[in-house]
Amino acid sequence: MEWLLQTILSAVISSVIVVSFLSIIVNKMQLSLELRLNGIKRIHPYGKNVKSLEKTMKKSRTIKVLGFSALGFIHTNRKILTAHVANGGDLEFLLASSETDFVKDAFEMEGRSKDDFSLSIKQSLTLISAIEHDAIKLSENKNNKCGKIEVKRYQTEIRNQLILCIDADQYISAWMSVLIPPLPAVECSMIEYSNVDDCVSYYNTIWSRY
Repeated sequence: MEWLLQTILSAVISSVIVVSFLSIIVNKMQLSLELRLNGIKRIHPYGKNVKSLEKTMKKSRTIKVLGFSALGFIHTNRKILTAHVANGGDLEFLLASSETDFVKDAFEMEGRSKDDFSLSIKQSLTLISAIEHDAIKLSENKNNKCGKIEVKRYQTEIRNQLILCIDADQYISAWMSVLIPPLPAVECSMIEYSNVDDCVSYYNTIWSRY
């Protein structure tokens, strides 16, 4: 009789474990479906070291970046961006103007001064120039046609940091950092989109204003 009770107890425990495991799988599938239905491929916990972004940039023909100074992004991905331009790829940057109260307020919320932001912008522009210089040399060595780099400065239009990658077939991929001040973008969650229409419209609207 004792062995029968032990068998039944084991069966019940096993059933509970299986049901709990299946419940977790079902919930994850439902969440994944809801994300896809809302045009989201996946959500990354941080806006840095995102492998899908790095992989896509290496295959892109045009990379577009909207950010305050984008210094962290440019510094982290300098080699990828240089190789991209050297192989004929184009780069577009929308960076904030430092002469606005909007930027001053944003950086104060992050515990930084307007001078810090001006320095960040200066460093970003210096890096962009270095990328262009190195890319021209690389393209000449490889007899490639070098791509071009464009930079525009916006005033108050940013809502969230955005990166667009466009490949040779004009397929567009998009990543957006959900800014939660006082956290910097690299410490905020990043959304990778499957439906990029709103992201493209967001970027193009700001680009066309300047």
